[in-house]
Amino acid sequence: MGQIALSDLAVDGHVVQPFNAADGPWYSRTTVGSSRPVGRVPDAQQTREGRDTLSIPVDTSGGDVSIWPAGGQRPLPVIVSPDLLDDLGLRVGQELDALVAQRSLRVSIVGTVSAFPSTYPTREYIMIAPRDSLIQRLGEGGTSAWPTELWLKTTGSAPHLEEALRSLGSVEALYDRRAFEQSTLTDPNRRALDVGLALGFGSMIMIMVLGFGVDVMALIRERLGEYAVMQANGLSQKEIRRSLAIERVVILIYGMFVGTMLGLACAVVLLPALHLGSDPADTIPATTITIQPLIVAGGLTALLALSLAAGRLTQRTALQFDLLQELRLVA
Repeated sequence: MGQIALSDLAVDGHVVQPFNAADGPWYSRTTVGSSRPVGRVPDAQQTREGRDTLSIPVDTSGGDVSIWPAGGQRPLPVIVSPDLLDDLGLRVGQELDALVAQRSLRVSIVGTVSAFPSTYPTREYIMIAPRDSLIQRLGEGGTSAWPTELWLKTTGSAPHLEEALRSLGSVEALYDRRAFEQSTLTDPNRRALDVGLALGFGSMIMIMVLGFGVDVMALIRERLGEYAVMQANGLSQKEIRRSLAIERVVILIYGMFVGTMLGLACAVVLLPALHLGSDPADTIPATTITIQPLIVAGGLTALLALSLAAGRLTQRTALQFDLLQELRLVA
């Protein structure tokens, strides 16, 4: 066990903060000792040029030593839920006293948030404060407070990550988002839903292809007299087929474009408003629409190919007519 004395914090010879300042106690904590910060004030145990210094005990058995100044006196900036503002008659920019871990802290409302992971505004108020500043001010008053949840972002799936986290202290539960997503994707109910959607989508494609084929058949049958006159005037049946094919492709592409835009607009507007229940867990956070470009492109390609095939088959069948008989009908 040793001790060091600090007089000033300097950068490039310029004193940024003298450790004998009387703005409040400085705090220290070692990794091998108590985790609670210990308040310390300058004293005359060891002086430098007649000035008091900050004496910090150091455990020579190892461990890091953290030292930081007293927290500021300005209100802590917080973000709250709109319900809190409405119920208390507050507005953004106002200050209030918040009771945290049996200690009153002055906070300033700087913004609002409607939803936050694992919290629901309809059940409870939300107040988000800067963690380090909050814990430090609670420590100054002799109060210990720690977050009940810790969100970690990892770059990979470490094999011993769960054991390492549990070894840090009392951990009630650990949840892996990747495991949740994988479990959701392999859930039998999810697979049944995917199969149902695939069958529905396939059925709609067949209905649209059938409808397009019927429309082409009706269009050609209605204009058989015109085609008979054109053919009698020297226009070959090959040219008639080509003109019908161009007309068919233009109608199909236009219809697919309008239908796709209308379907996406309805999905964006209607789907977020549809919920399986009224419980906050079913409605918060709000439903987000994710468009899968590959799936959309694949569906449109399948629809285009099947529709073109159906139109070509229908056209070939409908254009088989008796030229003389059609001319007599026209006459």
